[in-house]
Amino acid sequence: MSQREIIAIAIKVFSLWFLCWLFIQVSSFIPMLATLGSWQGREVPNWVYIAICFSFLLAGLIIAALLFSVSTKALDSMSIETDIVISEENRKYILQVSGLFFVVSSLTWLPSSFIFLFYEAHETSVLGLLLKPAGNLIQLIVGLWLIVHPSWWALVFKKLRGRV
Repeated sequence: MSQREIIAIAIKVFSLWFLCWLFIQVSSFIPMLATLGSWQGREVPNWVYIAICFSFLLAGLIIAALLFSVSTKALDSMSIETDIVISEENRKYILQVSGLFFVVSSLTWLPSSFIFLFYEAHETSVLGLLLKPAGNLIQLIVGLWLIVHPSWWALVFKKLRGRV
């Protein structure tokens, strides 16, 4: 594995992480948008809520796609370098450490995201209350999956590099 391949994979993993973060953060818009009408003193049409959420998602998807294409272009345009030898055990270890990061970061926010489900929210939509815990649960599952099955993830990243 050369240094340019490692950089390209790191950018691709960052873009995937950014996508996960994007969908988790959409739920933080919902309570803010619910108070927008009371702040202005008039009712905001429903299409404005949908337009703001979709524009946030669209901007994030464009950024993630740009990051993914930049990593591919970086891989194509860099000069040939000597290979850095990383054993299969080291690859698994790196994936397990990244899985541990996902698990810890999801567990720090998971309890607080479930607390809002137990309170009756008058100005908040149910979807907004469910997206945050759902995103944290997905992050927890992916992190546990990275810890338990790092060889599967190593195979997936080989396919992303075009080696298999």
